[in-house]
Amino acid sequence: PVQGEPNDVYIRSADGQQAWIVVSDTSGSLPRYSPDGKHLAFACGDGGYPISAQDVCVIPDITNPADNLGNGGGKVYVTDAVSTSLGGSGAFAWNPQNANQLAVVRDSAGAAVGSQIWLVNSDGSGATPLGTALIKDGAGALVQVYAMAWAPDGTFIVFEGTSGSTRSIFRIEVASGVVTQLTSQFQDHHPVVSPDNQTILFGRENDQWMLMQIGANGANLVQMSPNMNFGFDQAGWDWSPDGTEIVLTEDYTTAGIVISKILPSTTATSFFSDAKAVGRRGGVEISDRQPSWRP
Repeated sequence: PVQGEPNDVYIRSADGQQAWIVVSDTSGSLPRYSPDGKHLAFACGDGGYPISAQDVCVIPDITNPADNLGNGGGKVYVTDAVSTSLGGSGAFAWNPQNANQLAVVRDSAGAAVGSQIWLVNSDGSGATPLGTALIKDGAGALVQVYAMAWAPDGTFIVFEGTSGSTRSIFRIEVASGVVTQLTSQFQDHHPVVSPDNQTILFGRENDQWMLMQIGANGANLVQMSPNMNFGFDQAGWDWSPDGTEIVLTEDYTTAGIVISKILPSTTATSFFSDAKAVGRRGGVEISDRQPSWRP
């Protein structure tokens, strides 16, 4: 969790009885352990805003006793630590096939800001760009990269990127750096790849928001939910580890924002018959959000 002012990154014991501040000297947010639990990455920032001035930091060894980690002790920047340059959106994704490597975003400075995805080791070494140029959309416009997710088999990364007035879903091949634009024309957010690497979940904002699904090759676009009323800061979705179910936030006018699960075959038409509550429901308004379903 991230608490306090400035944003503090905490580790809490599983029984909830103890908590330790890991970082409190940056605008730390979005902490996430590496797949093997040995490293901790987070968006660390050059000073908070604009969003394109965020960086990514890693504590390479988070296995020490939590009360001995110190105030950001051992933290390294894996993008850059220069407050006068743009670091990126702070987006990152751990390599599911190599727990010592993560993908990060670096933005270009200047009037025309674009992004490039880099691979870097957890200690900050071995930084290597995917591809040789800034990412562009299908029309040739520069793209700024935001939320990212790595495919479970490690072969490609999906991300949301803005160009002009749209926010689209893209994929980039890890081996070649080739970029493919999968969606366009709308505000599409937070892609997540299925455990079998074949399908991508994402949210679409078009006056209201809806959960969408598209094949990893860009085919078979399906609207999975009816239109909802709340914004993406309240939304969330994730695959079950075996890929047979999906958890998401759901908007009920009488119960507020609640958490349910659906099937990968769910459509906007079958949504209300398929949706099964997994969160709180009752006579008072509920506001639950951002579910995650990870191993």
